[in-house]
Amino acid sequence: NAFYDFTRATDFFTSGAQFKGTFRSTGGEVYFDTKFFNSAFISFGFRYSYLIDQDVFGGTGRSRFELIVPVTIF
Repeated sequence: NAFYDFTRATDFFTSGAQFKGTFRSTGGEVYFDTKFFNSAFISFGFRYSYLIDQDVFGGTGRSRFELIVPVTIF
């Protein structure tokens, strides 16, 4: 899957100053469907995303790699 996310946020700091931000990202993800011990179907995947806008929360860069695992197996 290829994706593009666009979000606009408005919030207030504790000082009362207003925060406005635009958060955009794009990327792709790949899922694998497997059968665990021949009994349980499990999907897992990998996701790569690229932050188009600057990371205002102090992240380590614009590229993100994620491993997507199921929360519940059964």
